[in-house]
Amino acid sequence: MNRLMLLVIGILLLLSMGCTQKDQAEVGSATAEQAQTREPVVVELMVFANEGMLKNYETVIERFNQSHEDIQVEIKNVFGEDWTDYEQTMRSYLLSGKSPDIVDISVIYQNSMIEEGLLMDLMPFAEEAGLDFDVYFQNQFDGLIQEGALYGIPSGALLMGVFINKDLFRKAGVEIPSLSWNDTWTWEEFAEASRKIRALSTEEQQVYGMTTSFTIGWILPFFMSLGADFLSVQGAPCDAENAHIVNTLDYLQGLMFEDGVSPTIMELLTVQPYQYFINGELGMTVDGNWWMEAFRDSADFEWGVVPMPIGQEPVTGMYVDCWAVPSASEHGQEAFTVLQFFLEEEQQKSGIMKGIPVLKTSAYEIYRNRFPGLSEDEIDVWFQGIRYGRVPAYFNGWSEFQNETKEIFRRFGLGELTLQDTAQQLCESYMQQNTEKSE
Repeated sequence: MNRLMLLVIGILLLLSMGCTQKDQAEVGSATAEQAQTREPVVVELMVFANEGMLKNYETVIERFNQSHEDIQVEIKNVFGEDWTDYEQTMRSYLLSGKSPDIVDISVIYQNSMIEEGLLMDLMPFAEEAGLDFDVYFQNQFDGLIQEGALYGIPSGALLMGVFINKDLFRKAGVEIPSLSWNDTWTWEEFAEASRKIRALSTEEQQVYGMTTSFTIGWILPFFMSLGADFLSVQGAPCDAENAHIVNTLDYLQGLMFEDGVSPTIMELLTVQPYQYFINGELGMTVDGNWWMEAFRDSADFEWGVVPMPIGQEPVTGMYVDCWAVPSASEHGQEAFTVLQFFLEEEQQKSGIMKGIPVLKTSAYEIYRNRFPGLSEDEIDVWFQGIRYGRVPAYFNGWSEFQNETKEIFRRFGLGELTLQDTAQQLCESYMQQNTEKSE
C-alpha cells in the first residue's frame, strides 16, 4: 500500500513538473514575441528649415531610424516668414498638451523659454551618457548651461564678419587688413577703405564702399566694439547720453549716409546688401557666415572674409541656435538619444548645422572642403571669431524691440531724427520692452 501510494505521488510530481516547464516555456515565448512586436517610441522633432535644410534633416533622420529599432523620429517642419511665426506656432504646441519631443529654438527665445520653465534639464542624460564637452566649442554652450543645468544642444554658431570683394580692393589700391582679430583694422581704416572703393564709381556704374543691414542685429557688433554694453550684458541699462552709444550711431550715419559709401536707407529697403555684393557693386558687406554658400555659388569675382574693424576692442556678434527638449515631453531620454546622434561626426557633416558646427573636428574639415576658394587664414577668421564672439543679452521683449528699432533706424538714416533723438528713442524702446516683458 505504501509503495503504491509513493508511486502515485511520484507520477503526479512528474506530471506537475512537466506542466510547469511547459507553462514557463510558453510564457517565455510570449514575452520574447511581445518584445519583438513592441511598438518603438516615436520622437517628434519640430524644426524651422528651408527646403535644402529639410532634405538634410530627412537624410539624418532616416539614418537614425534605420539604426534604432526602439526609437523612431518623425519630423514636423514649421517654415514660415521668419522665426517669430515659428516661435508662436511652437509655443502653441507646447502649451496645448501636444508638445513635440525636440524643438529647434532661435537664440532670441532661449532665455525666455528657460525662465518660463518650458525646457527640460538634459544634464542628467548627458552625465549618464558620458558626454565629453571638451571635444566641442565651449562657448557655443554659453547660455545653454545655467546653474549646472543643460537646456539645449547647440545647432551651430553664426558669426558676423566682413565680406570683401578682392577685385575692387585691388582696383582701389586698398590693402587687405590683418586676418587676426586682435590686430586687424580700426574703424577709421575701415572707413577710409570704404571711401576709396566708393571713388571707383562712374556715370555708368555705381560702386559702393560698404554697407550692412541698418537694423539692431547687424549694427550690434559696432555698439559692443566701442563698449556700449546695454545689448550684451543681461539687465544693463541704456543711457541715451552714453558716449559709446552716441559715437557708434554718429560713426555709422556719417560713414554710410553722409559720406555716401553705402546705398541709401530707402535703397536698402528694396535691395538687400548681399544682392549688391553678389552683383559686384559693393566692396564690403558686414554680414554673417550664413551667406558663405551663396557667395561661393553666385559671385563671379574673387571674394574673401576679414574680421570686424575694432572700435575699442575686438568683438563680433555670435548667435547660437539650439535643439531643446520641452519640459512637457514624455520622452526625455529618447529625445536625448536623438540629440546625441546629431552630435556624431557624420551627422555634423550632413548639413543640419547652422554656421560652424559645435564638434571641433567636423567644423574645420567642413569649412576647408566646402570653401576651397578661401585660404586657410581666411577660413580661420571664423574659428578665431568664435573666441571673440559675444552672444547678445536677449530678453523676452526682444522681437518687439527689434521691430521698433527698424523704424527708428529708418528715420535716422533718412535724417528725420537727430543723433540724440535716435539714441533717446533707442534707449526708451529697450528699457520699455526689457522691463514690460520681464514682469
